[in-house]
Amino acid sequence: MSWEVVFGPGGIPIQCKGNSMADGVRCAKALGLGAIEWELVHGAKVKQESAEKVGLAIKETGLRLSAHAPYYISLISHEHPKRKKSYEYILDTARAVHYAGGGRVIFHPGFYGKWDEKKAFEEMKGEMEFLVKEIKALKLNVSLWPEVTGKFSAWGSLEELLEMRKQVKGLNACIDFSHVHARSQGGLDSKKDFERVFDLIESYDKKMLEELHVHFQGVRYSDKGELSHLEIAEDSPPWKPFVELLVERKCGGTVICESPVLEADALRMQKYYRSLTVE
Repeated sequence: MSWEVVFGPGGIPIQCKGNSMADGVRCAKALGLGAIEWELVHGAKVKQESAEKVGLAIKETGLRLSAHAPYYISLISHEHPKRKKSYEYILDTARAVHYAGGGRVIFHPGFYGKWDEKKAFEEMKGEMEFLVKEIKALKLNVSLWPEVTGKFSAWGSLEELLEMRKQVKGLNACIDFSHVHARSQGGLDSKKDFERVFDLIESYDKKMLEELHVHFQGVRYSDKGELSHLEIAEDSPPWKPFVELLVERKCGGTVICESPVLEADALRMQKYYRSLTVE
C-alpha cells in the first residue's frame, strides 16, 4: 500500500511514566502509534539540548513529529507589538522542531478583530508570506501548517485556509475536523457531510489528500463556536465515517488526536483504520 495514514496523540500520552517530550515519543512508539504532536501551546522557549533529545527519540522510533505553537498568536492584530510577539512564538516553535530533526509547525493564526473578512484575508496573506520567507531565510527544516479554527471570532475557516494555501507558495493547512464541526454548528453529522469536506479539499489540490495533517476529536460547541474537546465516543462529530473516507480516498498523512483521552482515542481510530486496510 503506497498510501498510509499514521495516528498519534496531541502531547505526551497520559499513561506515560516520564514527563519529558522524549519520554512521550518513546511511550507513543511502545503503544504502537506512528506520530506525536509536541504541545508547545503555553510557550515555545525550548533549549536546543532539550529539542535534540526529542530528536534522538524521534530518530530511534521513526515517529512523525509535529509541534503546536502557543495559543497566544494574533497575526493580524491592530497592535503591531502583538504581531511581533506572534512571529516569535511561531519561530521559537519552528526552531524547537528544527533542532529535533524537522517536522510540521501547527498554529492558530489569530482573530478577525475589527477587520472584515476580505481585509482580514489580505492582512493574513501578507503575514503568511512573511513567515514562509522567514523560515526559508533561517534555513529551518520545518513546514508551516496554520490550523482551521473553532471559534467564529478566529480567522481560519476551512475555506479561508484552503484558499490561503492556494495563494501562498510553501504554506500548508491543518484540517481540524472538530473545528469544522463547531464552525458549521454540527455540520459533520453523516458520511455525506464528510464527503463534502474531502471533495472541497480535493477541489483545491488533488494531491493534498496524499499528505494530510489532521486533528480529530470530539467537540462541544455553542453559537459562538468551539467550547471544549470531547472523547470521540461522543460522536460529535462521528469518527467512523472520517476513518472510512481516509481509506476510500486513499489518503496519506497524519491524524493527531487531542481528545481528553489522547492515546486511547488515537489507538481506537488506528485500530479501525487498520481493520479497513487489511488486504
